[in-house]
Amino acid sequence: MKGKKSPFHPKALLWWVAIIALAISASLFFFLADSAQYDAALNQRRMLFPVIGIIIAGTCIIAGTAGRWFYPK
Repeated sequence: MKGKKSPFHPKALLWWVAIIALAISASLFFFLADSAQYDAALNQRRMLFPVIGIIIAGTCIIAGTAGRWFYPK
């Protein structure tokens, strides 16, 4: 007897994490624009949000597509 296939796809979760990380980092970058004009420390932290979002999204995308790159069929 065959077991039921699980509807959970772990690679789909990685894509959602990548999209959400980019969305959150971009929104923080734009929402802190007015406050960061007058505070140099906040401006440096504001510039760090897109970098963190890109690193998280890149790691998730590489992990999600690793099967195609490193383990060809």
